[in-house]
Amino acid sequence: MSAVRRGPIAAAIASFAIMAVCAVEGFAMQPFAPDDPVIVYRGRIDASDPARPRMHGSASYFAFRFRGTECAISVENEGRWGRSCFFAVEIDGRYQGRIRTTPGQGEYAIASGLEEGVHTVRVSKATEASSGYIDLLGIECDELLPPGAAMPPARTIEFIGDSITCGTGLATSEFPCEGAEWSDHHNGRLAFGPVLAESLDADWLLSSVSGAGVFRNWNTAGPTVPELYWKTALRADFEQEWTGGGASPELIVICLGTNDMSGGDGSYVREPLDGEEFAVAYVEFLKKLRALHPASEIVCATSPLLREARYETLCGYVEDAVARANDPAHRLGVRFFRLPELPASGCSGHPNEEEQRMIADELRPFVRELMGW
Repeated sequence: MSAVRRGPIAAAIASFAIMAVCAVEGFAMQPFAPDDPVIVYRGRIDASDPARPRMHGSASYFAFRFRGTECAISVENEGRWGRSCFFAVEIDGRYQGRIRTTPGQGEYAIASGLEEGVHTVRVSKATEASSGYIDLLGIECDELLPPGAAMPPARTIEFIGDSITCGTGLATSEFPCEGAEWSDHHNGRLAFGPVLAESLDADWLLSSVSGAGVFRNWNTAGPTVPELYWKTALRADFEQEWTGGGASPELIVICLGTNDMSGGDGSYVREPLDGEEFAVAYVEFLKKLRALHPASEIVCATSPLLREARYETLCGYVEDAVARANDPAHRLGVRFFRLPELPASGCSGHPNEEEQRMIADELRPFVRELMGW
């Protein structure tokens, strides 16, 4: 699909596409089932029931082409903890905004008032796995077409990380940081991973969990990312195993350690992070990743959110883990990348949209040279 450009969503749905719920009424279109082979699915999605593909991970998406002037989707939001979940919508390569889905089943307009003709749509899960899954129940439009321009690029980058990778706290313009739901400010589609991947003509896969670390989490001992990674849902309460999604990414970028180094919220006693324990846990995770993806390039990046002494400490710990992973005993062939300290002006001390682009900008030259892209 073409690079995302910003554009106003169709007038008929402009009032809700950004922040409000709008059930569809009066649409006289044809229904298409989620298992229609022309619909493209990517990301952390449980497809064990083809009639209800279950979107879990941040920035997982479905894409399709249709002929007509309008379309709608039917979904069911798990409603975990009573939370809303959001979709990010793109039409013909233009980013339109987010659609808020409320718990339970609902029908939502995706496009209206378009010019008559063929249009390409991508609908990405903006909220992360811990906020709840969304099942696609159907698409309504005049005519669903073979994917064509809806097909993603052939190469893929997987991004493994925490809330930074999830796009937590990114969406600051729609709701105030204080007083809104935690998930109101998530937008995985505009996080640094998809931004970087798209600029390199690559698809993306986000395997990220807010608050989670390599050896320990922000306010708990676990489960950590190396534990949750092997579950499709990235949640301990789901059993389905993740086996890579059917293909190996050309590149894997890991950005972890912020939560290992953080002070937490006071509910969990946190001794100073032991570099030995961190390195051992990191190398064990890298060994499993390398076994799953023997040909992928793997890059271990530092955290751009830590400051001063904690930043330098984590950089040393990650660099040490990479050195151990590459020593003669393991020969895992992983790379180290030092992300600089960057500002974080989004909600709860996270990068906002501009700062997410800054992270992508820092990584891009390194990835271009490494991958020859």
